[in-house]
Amino acid sequence: LGDKLMDALTRARELDEGSPVLFLGMDSPEVPTDEIVRGLETASSKDMPRAYMCPANDGGYGLLALPSCAPTSVFSGIRWSCALTAVSQLKALSDSGIDVSIGRLMYDIDEPEDVSSLAKRLSSPFSEEATSVDCNDVLS
Repeated sequence: LGDKLMDALTRARELDEGSPVLFLGMDSPEVPTDEIVRGLETASSKDMPRAYMCPANDGGYGLLALPSCAPTSVFSGIRWSCALTAVSQLKALSDSGIDVSIGRLMYDIDEPEDVSSLAKRLSSPFSEEATSVDCNDVLS
């Protein structure tokens, strides 16, 4: 996974050098749009660009926004697919001199019971409604 993320970061930078890059976990279907916006704002701050991570309930993470100064090596040496993935990623970012802000806890889907939990959250009258956000407005 680390090699794939390094490659994705390199390719994204080739398309738009100097912009933040945001990664979303494919197994995290409940990404709040305000967390995407906050991630892009944090990573593109002119005063103090920082990475932005939303940890997942299983120890991984569902969202990671990287500022343009983050090297591809931030994905080296990560302990993938374990309860320490987010902690491992935080250490790699820190070792690269990248400060990190932490967002909301996210839930991902790895096991059949995770689907049942997702259905319960989505049917709850207290679940947050998704809102539409133009990410280009955030970056301008």
